Amino acid sequence: MSFSNDVKTELAKVMPKDNHCLVSELAGIISSGTVRIGGDEIRELTIVTDDFYVAKKVFTILRKSFNIKSGVSVMRSAGNRTRYHITLTGDKTISEVSKRLKPGSKNCCAVSFARGIFLMSGSVSDPSKGSYHLEFTPGSDSLASELCKKLSFLELDLKTTKRGDNTTVYLKDSEKISDLLAAMGAGISVLNFENAKILNETRGMINRRVNCEIGNLKKSTAAASRQIECIEKIRASRGLGSLPDNLKEMAQLRIDNPEASLQELGEMFDPPLGRSGVNHRLQKLISIADNIV
Repeated sequence: MSFSNDVKTELAKVMPKDNHCLVSELAGIISSGTVRIGGDEIRELTIVTDDFYVAKKVFTILRKSFNIKSGVSVMRSAGNRTRYHITLTGDKTISEVSKRLKPGSKNCCAVSFARGIFLMSGSVSDPSKGSYHLEFTPGSDSLASELCKKLSFLELDLKTTKRGDNTTVYLKDSEKISDLLAAMGAGISVLNFENAKILNETRGMINRRVNCEIGNLKKSTAAASRQIECIEKIRASRGLGSLPDNLKEMAQLRIDNPEASLQELGEMFDPPLGRSGVNHRLQKLISIADNIV
């Protein structure tokens, strides 16, 4: 199961205590989900979902908030895909639900409304893959605008974009995604999300350090090769004996220890010599070699 499905399963199990939040969540579910209305003499409203827990939630809200025992049927479509159909029938029943089916004005209602929309049209990327993206595709500009307005108190800085005829509301900031998931009640998913973030950041830090060390090693190796090349040029041209004692000792240590760092070379002197002192002597040797015609 994907991370997005895990989040939806957790959110589908969240059952608000207050009736106004239950109604707000159902409003989000119906306004953004697959809803079919049919029938001639008897009107029929069917809410369709692939998720068992979402179907169970809709059934429970209808029973708790509207005292309606809706019909639930399970259907399999092409590819043996399971779909759950929650059906309401009768003008009076549908009229009563439609009349009351509006999100409340409280912040808790706004979160419930968003949770309902997410259950039917939302998704969140797997954080273990290193990218962070949460989105709602509510299906209309007006619903997208309403969602952004109702969640403004969370200061999420929600963005919108058009995909064909649909308006998508999305977040890419990992901290904001955590905040929204937590607000909607996906506590376990937030912990998993944050753990994945920590692993990604740790992995990235290790990779940067390794790349940095590899880069420094390449530079050190190239510098050492250049130094030895210059020392050999001096030896072939005039001999190392022509050098001052401090440079002659430096030249011999570098030839004998081609892989040693500047610090390691400095520790071989008696008394020890600092990195800047070692580098100064090596640069003098390079300068001498460069002036040999």
